[in-house]
Amino acid sequence: MSNIESRRSSEIVGLRNLRPVMLTTDSGGEQGQITWGDRQLDRQRQSHHILTLRRLERSAIELAAEKAVAAYVQLADAHSRRQVLSEAKWELYRAHKESQIIAGDDAELKAKFTVLDDDYFMRVRLAGME
Repeated sequence: MSNIESRRSSEIVGLRNLRPVMLTTDSGGEQGQITWGDRQLDRQRQSHHILTLRRLERSAIELAAEKAVAAYVQLADAHSRRQVLSEAKWELYRAHKESQIIAGDDAELKAKFTVLDDDYFMRVRLAGME
């Protein structure tokens, strides 16, 4: 005789045939169980809920991507405008320095170069506004 007991005792065999009880959300049920039709409806609603959540998640991701693209375009635009402004400033500075060097101490040349520099400044400014 073996000292090992059988795992299948008469008490456990009866437990294998039990089905889990699915409780309803309301307490009005007679037995407290969900019928087959209610389970089907619950599964359908759960599937619909999951699909709705996935759709909302996709739309949120798409919206975030659109916002990121718009922000990137704005940053690139600001960067390009900054570069144009910086170049315009250096051009004006260079023109002013050249005028000072060429005119030297001559007051008449300084006056003419000042007018030319002002005209150049207006053209550069108008080009930068476009």
